[in-house]
Amino acid sequence: GSCAAVLRIERALSAIGSARSMGKPYDWYRGTDPQGRRQLSMMSDLRQAMEKGRLQLAYQPKLSLATGCIGDAEALIRWYGEDGKSVSPDEFIPLAEATGVIREVTVFALRKALADLSHWAQQGVPVRVAVNVSAIDLATEDFAGEVVGFLEEANVPPSQLTLEITESALIRSPA
Repeated sequence: GSCAAVLRIERALSAIGSARSMGKPYDWYRGTDPQGRRQLSMMSDLRQAMEKGRLQLAYQPKLSLATGCIGDAEALIRWYGEDGKSVSPDEFIPLAEATGVIREVTVFALRKALADLSHWAQQGVPVRVAVNVSAIDLATEDFAGEVVGFLEEANVPPSQLTLEITESALIRSPA
């Protein structure tokens, strides 16, 4: 039944996370892992947070010392639990990368940042925004085409978006 399928998926995700954390191409499920269950639960909560508007972007402005103006900002992901407390990105981003949920987080962040850029342009506030992407995003087939599609959808010129590669991506896949 569906319960058995969910269990198999949980076990497969546990093995994938284990393999990625050791830098191996594969691994196998080694038995019940309470921490793995908590991590899967957290990723389920993260997906729900995206759907329910509890995942947001905060923008850190970048001041140009040469001009004294703010023309750039970095998009920082913020997750607020149902209790209103913030969940640290240091806690959920590595988990999202290990389980592949990072793809959904990146799509969310890109779409939200581009919607905000479009809105600000209509208000006469031209800025550029940097959004973090992971090695998993970069390895996705036609990631560039996906980004171009999001830019066109939001009617934002490509010059207003910077993609910053996360440190974990460089450590995991230097090439």
